[in-house]
Amino acid sequence: HPVGFFLIKLLENIEAKDFEIYCYSDRLNKDDMTNRLAGASRQWQDSFNLDDDALAAKIRSDKIDILFELSGHTKGNRLSMHAQKPAPVQISWGIGYPGTTGLSTIDILLTDVYHVAPAEDDLYPEKVVRLPAGLSCYEPPSYAPAVGELPANQNGYVTFGSFSQSRKITGEVLAAWASILAAVPDSRILLKYSGLDDEFNIKRIESAFAGEGIKPDRIIIEGGAPHKEFLARYNAVDIGLDTFPYSGGITTCEALWMGVHVVTLPGTTSASRHASSHLSTVGLTKYIAGDLPAYVNIATELAKDLSELKMLRQGLRDRVAGSPLCDGAAFARQFGAAMRDIWQNQR
Repeated sequence: HPVGFFLIKLLENIEAKDFEIYCYSDRLNKDDMTNRLAGASRQWQDSFNLDDDALAAKIRSDKIDILFELSGHTKGNRLSMHAQKPAPVQISWGIGYPGTTGLSTIDILLTDVYHVAPAEDDLYPEKVVRLPAGLSCYEPPSYAPAVGELPANQNGYVTFGSFSQSRKITGEVLAAWASILAAVPDSRILLKYSGLDDEFNIKRIESAFAGEGIKPDRIIIEGGAPHKEFLARYNAVDIGLDTFPYSGGITTCEALWMGVHVVTLPGTTSASRHASSHLSTVGLTKYIAGDLPAYVNIATELAKDLSELKMLRQGLRDRVAGSPLCDGAAFARQFGAAMRDIWQNQR
């Protein structure tokens, strides 16, 4: 699950002498990330077989001071358990769900200045607390392939790409992408995600592009793949295009790690600002558009200078690795300081 890649560096870097980490997991399937998370915890409790009352009782028995919920209103959430308030301080941390829970028993919404602007605090029933260096810290997979050469230099044309869920690819998004393809002669677009290659999605996407004058031979649609193979397909992409109004979180991080710059259009909701948060943390604000015409223009201008695009690609992984987005030690210190302040002010 993507949350693991945003959680593990914190658990492995936070001071064990100051914080005891207890994890409650509802996941049936386990993998290497599960093992790492469990290894970084003082106690790991598989909770998928516990009902809300039993889990709340377990949390009270463990004497948890600060309890985080990471699922929000997504499938399989435990908001009904959090409604019992088994811990004195409960925090919704937006690495798994980009919005309010709406629960009066959730005290804090943990976010950053990019996802929730200061003027928007009154929109949330929770008290908004912002981490200073971004919402989360990203752990790139150890098995991620090396960044490849710029595909355009080999192909003779620019390939745009989006590895996002089909539900994020709206008609407005497809129209914007069609405008970009129309402005960049001979360019292609590669769309890849699990289920994206089913008949319904293929017809929907090709029909939308056709309505904007883009022929099917410029569109490449692929389904999912094992994670390493999925990441490797970024080596066929020159420029990443974010979706809107629901932006890509882990998708943006993976694209950047694979040397692919991402153009994004943030909106008025937290869900629309994932990519802009990550790009800001890495220092790539020039790829954050202020409006739809700017989104199209940034992408098309980036496609015109292949020498610059090649240079950017070659240095991007090192830039991401050296940025606050991947600095686990610094993030853990800032996170710990925030938790101390919350505990002193909330209890």
